[in-house]
Amino acid sequence: MCKLCGSSAPLRKSHIIPKFIGRWMKETSATPYLRYGEDMDKRRQDLVTMELLCADCEERFSAWETKFANEIFYPSVAGKTVFKYKSWLLKFAASLTWRAIHFQRLHESEDSQALELILDEVENHLSQFLLDKKKHVDAYTHHIYPVGELSAPVEQGSPMLNRYFARTIDIDFLRNDDLSEVLVYVKIPMFMIFAVGKSKYRKWLETSRIKKSSTLQPKHHILEESMFDYIMGRADRTGELLNSMSPKSRAAADKAFRKALEKDARKVADSELMQAMRRDFEFYGKDAVVYRD
Repeated sequence: MCKLCGSSAPLRKSHIIPKFIGRWMKETSATPYLRYGEDMDKRRQDLVTMELLCADCEERFSAWETKFANEIFYPSVAGKTVFKYKSWLLKFAASLTWRAIHFQRLHESEDSQALELILDEVENHLSQFLLDKKKHVDAYTHHIYPVGELSAPVEQGSPMLNRYFARTIDIDFLRNDDLSEVLVYVKIPMFMIFAVGKSKYRKWLETSRIKKSSTLQPKHHILEESMFDYIMGRADRTGELLNSMSPKSRAAADKAFRKALEKDARKVADSELMQAMRRDFEFYGKDAVVYRD
């Protein structure tokens, strides 16, 4: 049964993070492989998929992904910083949140019943919005932050920050102890997206809110200290996961890297991955180097 519309049609293997992002990550890496998530020993050819959607709903999501890819993502990685958008951007962001909830629930083993109820409410409302049965996301506002390679080091920043902003995918639920604040977080290369599940402090998110139509451009966003610390922690986690690779996997990665160098050293040196890595080393020195042992 389709998790979105409820039809009994056969299910497709839906990408949780859109396929075009995985394709771009491979094309702009030093080697044509992906490593992500908790199991960094596993070399992959594609991003994770789940059987979620029927063909019609898959096409519905695909249309918004294509708009985002062509009108924001690819121009962004090419250097553009100002983008006009319409209602499709909110649909795209809501579709990411909806998929992230389904995916992350499979990996969150200690969710409380209270959190489950909040996530149920978010998921149910977004389902109606994505199916055009509701006109807006209402209280479940979505917020987007353009990020990328930094022009200067961030004080108390993570030594993985350039690579995290420019290259990393990430999914998480943010919540405090009393669940007065619950956010769904989806990180893709060059952008961070937060969806409000519950919040007492929605005003501080207003500058980043995705509207029905507006302009996406660099802004001065005010982040609480706890949110800044959270993002730095997620960036640090990227380095920790890379360092968790087994000696066998490291050897395989090194072999693939040497093979890529032999084939086209200039392409490797100019790859977006190497550029982000060099910028982290320039800013943070040896702290930016993985496999320090």
